[in-house]
Order: sequence, then structure tokens, then C-alpha cells
Amino acid sequence: MATLLSIVFLTLVLSTHHAVGGRGRISRAGNMREELRNIALRRSPQEMLCSRYEGGVEKYCPKKESSPGSASSVNPSLIDFLATGLDNCPITNWNCPDDTIKTLTNVDSWEDCGRACDTYYGCKWWTFTYENKLPRCYLKSSCKDGRIQVGFTSGPKGCPPNLRSRSPAVRGICQSCGSCSCCLGACIFGACIPACIGNARSKSSVQEACLFEANTLSMGDCSGSCPVGGEASCQTCLAATGSKKCQQTKSFGCFTCVLAVGKALYDCIGQFEKPLDILNCIKGAIPDCASCACELACKVFPAICPLC
Repeated sequence: MATLLSIVFLTLVLSTHHAVGGRGRISRAGNMREELRNIALRRSPQEMLCSRYEGGVEKYCPKKESSPGSASSVNPSLIDFLATGLDNCPITNWNCPDDTIKTLTNVDSWEDCGRACDTYYGCKWWTFTYENKLPRCYLKSSCKDGRIQVGFTSGPKGCPPNLRSRSPAVRGICQSCGSCSCCLGACIFGACIPACIGNARSKSSVQEACLFEANTLSMGDCSGSCPVGGEASCQTCLAATGSKKCQQTKSFGCFTCVLAVGKALYDCIGQFEKPLDILNCIKGAIPDCASCACELACKVFPAICPLC
């Protein structure tokens, strides 16, 4: 199911950005209706991809027709994108049948299979399954012939993420961890270490997540120190109360103005229409935040961005 949903998502993205057989771009609403129809008809993922493009993007189509009930292969460029580009870890009901360089029988979970790949020379992919009710972990040099097959779980090297792999957190993107929607750091046994920003969206950048944190602290623990915006006392409180990782972001000096700029932006949009007039209104309302007003307002009201 996870693989199917990922491929459906990919078709939506591709349909938005590519012309289709000279017939122009397909609307987003049309995409959704078509995908729901595909699911209702139980069409296979490769049928959904290739029937839409009719050969226009051959690299996403299977190499050959698959007979009913057999495993279905998809071009490796697609599966590499699904695994790494979408942080799809692991890929369920997916088998990498060839290029096995090591078979392990003492591995009891897909997670441990992935960790074994991390430390084995030449391993770039792995597949975990049960054969005769016994676990089997296959370390692979590639997954170029990967295919949909129920009962198999696969992933690239680095899945599951470890503390030194290019996990979302290492790339500057917060990940969900247990009950935490946005973890800035490592997810260890469902606990976010060292900092969780619970009100930020999963997969937010660290920069955006820290803005959420600054806004929350300005309304909560630091409300007494941040009455207007831009105060030195507010900066001191945010530094003492907020996460250390947020203090390393380039916009930390403007975090004292997050709440104040947000309020001023709301008021000024109600008074003016032109972006320049709105920006000047914000600066006039909170002079101590004038130098940060454009940068922060731009994140909420993009029409202001060209003025920064």
C-alpha cells in the first residue's frame, strides 16, 4: 500500500509538470479523479504510470508486460526516486530479486537487515522476507530489477536512518518521531533527542520549525519578556528556553520579532493592498523589528518577498 500511494503521488507530480502527448497540461482536479478511478479499478502501478503517458516517458514504464499474478518490475530510475527522493523507508511489498552479495539468516527484522547493509562493504540495497516462516535478509549491490511482490520489504542503504546517515534530520528537515511531529535531532526508540517542536509540521525545514518554536515561546514561556517585539530581554529568554539547534540558524536574530511581525502583518493587510505599503506599515508598527520585518513577512505573505 505504501508503494502504491507513493507511485500515485509521483503520477500527480509528473502530470502537473509535463505536457501529455501534445494535449496540454492536465488539471489537478482531473489528476485526482483519474487516480481515484485507477484505484477503484485496481489497476497496477505500472499501468497507471504508462497508460497516462502512452510512451511519453518510457523511463517510468516497465521493461516488459507482466502476466497476471506475477511480480511486476518498474524501471530503477523510478524506484530510486521513490526510495530516496520521497524518504520512503522502507518500501513494503517490494523485492530486489537479483544482485545478492550476502544472505543473512540471523536477522529478525527489516530494520536490522537495513542496519546490516550499512556496515557491509558494497551493499547499496537490502531485501527482507520470510521463507518457510524463517527470516531472510538479502544484501544487494543494486535494485535495478526491483518489482512489486507481496511479503517482501526492501530499502536503500541508510534505511532505517542512523545517526550519521543522510536522514531527514541530517539534511535539515525535521522528521516525525513518536508523538513528536517535528524532531530536530535523532529519533531513538520513539523519543526525540535533543529537541522536539511539537507544533511544527513534519518535514518542515529546521529554519521553519524554529520559527514555529519562537512564536510559541513568545506567546508562552517568554511572553513577559516579549511584550512588543525586538527586545533584548526577549532574545535572552528565547536563547535560554528554546532549542540550541535553533540558535544556530541564520535568522535567530529575528526570532524576537516573529510574533510581533505576524500580528502587524495581519493588521496591515486589512488596511493596505500594495505590498510596499503593507511592509512600511509593519515597520512603522514595530520600529525595533524594522530590519527583520521583510524577511519574516515574506514567509507568510510572498508578495512582499521581491522587496527584501
